[in-house]
Amino acid sequence: MAHITKRPDRPKPYLVRWIDTSNQERSKAFVRKVDAEAHLIAVEAAKLRGEYVDPRLGRITFGEFAAKVIA
Repeated sequence: MAHITKRPDRPKPYLVRWIDTSNQERSKAFVRKVDAEAHLIAVEAAKLRGEYVDPRLGRITFGEFAAKVIA
């Protein structure tokens, strides 16, 4: 279950936390509450549709990707 936590002492006070499809806790911070709520809804909807992709998977370099494909 995803939720939003307010941390008033931070520059980005709204922290969204969710459990991804591999049961790992993920989080992302936002300045505005409306942006945090929109992200929470988008993540939960993507999980329900089976379209959720871990944002960290997009950080792989092309060389690493090419090596995995060739192997």
